[in-house]
Amino acid sequence: MSSKRCNGRQTRMIRRSRKLVDVPACLADSASLAEKERRKALRHHTRTPPPKKAYPFSVYREGEVHSALDRLFATKCAYCEFKRAGAPFDIEHYRPKGEVVEPCGTRRPGYWWLASTWTNLLPACQDCNRRRYQETEAGPYLFGKENKFPLRPGTSRAIHPGGEAQEQPLLLDPSVDDPTEHICFHVGKDKQGQDVSLVSAVVKADGVKDERGQATIDTIGLDRPSLVQQRMTSITHLRLALRSVEKEWERYLSADIPERREAIKATIRKEMQGVAAAFLVWDAEYSAACRAEYKAWIAAIRARASEERKSGEQKVA
Repeated sequence: MSSKRCNGRQTRMIRRSRKLVDVPACLADSASLAEKERRKALRHHTRTPPPKKAYPFSVYREGEVHSALDRLFATKCAYCEFKRAGAPFDIEHYRPKGEVVEPCGTRRPGYWWLASTWTNLLPACQDCNRRRYQETEAGPYLFGKENKFPLRPGTSRAIHPGGEAQEQPLLLDPSVDDPTEHICFHVGKDKQGQDVSLVSAVVKADGVKDERGQATIDTIGLDRPSLVQQRMTSITHLRLALRSVEKEWERYLSADIPERREAIKATIRKEMQGVAAAFLVWDAEYSAACRAEYKAWIAAIRARASEERKSGEQKVA
């Protein structure tokens, strides 16, 4: 697939601060179900000899946790923005609870003390959260986060509660980080010359790809073929809606009766409101990619208007 460099603040996965919803009661305080579970887990994981299996956490699966995450992310996957609409979703642990698999394949103990901590939980579709083979142009490839949690080279991985505060994660957290600074979307071409919705790490001023953006794309599989196609479907629908707006604008320019122009202008406003509601608001499916396409459309409209203005000035001269 061909692509262009992404530099600057173009668009992103959607950031959603946890301050927008209340912490579920089962996770909330020192008397909560989660805290009681953590105390049991602490005894389990500090036994001698060390246990062979991780503690079987369950509180994070409570219905009120699902509901809070649904409200926070509008029933969308926090990573890829796939909207659930009845499809099964996982409650994903940003820092894996059971074990961590290093890039070299080494397996290390997970962040068990964060298993039922509100700030460590995200809603994720199964394709983002689980390791699955998917077909690519080069054959089957394994996508999905599962137990991966990459850190910046030289960073020590936490092995005790509180140690995570010293880590430097490469994986973006959509409830904390502003993905605009790391990831951008644009439309490119596949080998057959068809438009596809691509995701890239932002290219910084020194010409180097953003490390966290690239690590997030690779860890989650934000460039997996099925997701690329799904994003492009939304963009195709957006393009159809924008073409309708363009046609109305052409009618507006050619209308010579003031009343007619005002009626067309009202139609344009209504259609643009529909575009925003269907594709650009934060809770729309694949809204980050659609916002990038919308910005590209606006830029093209302005460039065309500038060229037409220059052409008109030259004719007058």
